[in-house]
Amino acid sequence: MLERLTSLGQGQLSAEVQEWVVGALMRDPYHASHVIDVDYHRRLCKALFAAAERSDDGVTDALADEFQKRQCAVQQSRSGWCQKVWTYGVTGPALGHLGTTASDGASGCIALGLSHDMLAGSTGCHEWEAGFWLAEYVLSNLAAFAGKHCVELGCGAGVVGVALARVGAASVLCTDGSPEAVANCDANLRLNGVGAGDNVRTALLRWEDDPAGGPTPDCILGADLLYDPRAVAPLLHAVTWLLQNTASHGGKGERRAPAAALIATVERNPDTLALFEREAERHAFLQARRVAVPRVQAVSWHEFEALEAARPRLLLHELALRAPGGQS
Repeated sequence: MLERLTSLGQGQLSAEVQEWVVGALMRDPYHASHVIDVDYHRRLCKALFAAAERSDDGVTDALADEFQKRQCAVQQSRSGWCQKVWTYGVTGPALGHLGTTASDGASGCIALGLSHDMLAGSTGCHEWEAGFWLAEYVLSNLAAFAGKHCVELGCGAGVVGVALARVGAASVLCTDGSPEAVANCDANLRLNGVGAGDNVRTALLRWEDDPAGGPTPDCILGADLLYDPRAVAPLLHAVTWLLQNTASHGGKGERRAPAAALIATVERNPDTLALFEREAERHAFLQARRVAVPRVQAVSWHEFEALEAARPRLLLHELALRAPGGQS
């Protein structure tokens, strides 16, 4: 970021660039109240202050004032936790990013509260690559999700839920088996301006459960769920009862396309992936197929190195109920 800012000032953090940074990033009401936490602001100010000192214009009063505020700020965030921000935009012909300045389905930013390490929070409180890839898929395929009732299994930090809200899903239920992950997802939804008024909510759901009167989604989504071979059977159970619930009770008289589940995976353990595909193929009620996804999607994340490194190992599976008589 600092490199790009100095390039605007021909190698220096000029006074004009400093004023823009203070106004657009540090004092902007949205970023100040929703996105960047105290620690990040402090680190950003420190780097900017050092660069400004080396410039011909020196440090502006506005930047010096912001630097002093951040140095004196009391850290209110939870120990072992942080906030991170990612930006996305429409991918142009030259792999450049275009779009509006508002956070919507075409371009914007998503902020997430995350745990620094596995011991500080559940596995659902981290930024897993497959979740961001699935969110990218949602943002790139607006027509497939707009107006749809969606359930996410293993919602984790909530990036897919935010993406679904931004493309106009009719309702979104973000579920996880970890109470801590559910609470964190709920906080992250609100952090990104997504609330109950947007028909987006969270719930605790363990895949072994089979609750009566459960949701009737058009689409089930999940990412990075194949981390343990012991999770395969419960996952297939959860997908099956959700699909069957929609088939039995979801229509309420109106015509709806058959529901389907989309499972995004980073191939880490080939044996677990093979087990999932084998058990899905053998399943009495499900049919499964791999979905071809372009390496460069219509909407993509900006400078997300971990995701770029994982792309060759990313897979998307679609699960649906078998047709009557067991025919695919």
